[in-house]
Amino acid sequence: MAFTGLRRARRVVEVLARAQPPAPPLPADSLELVEALKALPLPFRQVLVLHYLADLPVERIAGELGIAVGTAKSRLARARPALARQLVDGEEEVGSAQR
Repeated sequence: MAFTGLRRARRVVEVLARAQPPAPPLPADSLELVEALKALPLPFRQVLVLHYLADLPVERIAGELGIAVGTAKSRLARARPALARQLVDGEEEVGSAQR
């Protein structure tokens, strides 16, 4: 069942990507964001990408992933601080390596 939701979510992102003009190359801070997203658990990544990158409302995310709206909201609420921690940890590593 989780794979079905993931496939649906990927299809939505693919359709949205085809509907938009090609994106310019990613700046360095975007690459940091991608790395931070990769470090998160899949359920967190799914809701963050669908909400912020695919610009889907929580209700549609829940439908695409086959989960309850409350679950989608909860995952999004937990994913935001988890992503922030990943981004801060990455900055600290870079700062300490340059000294």
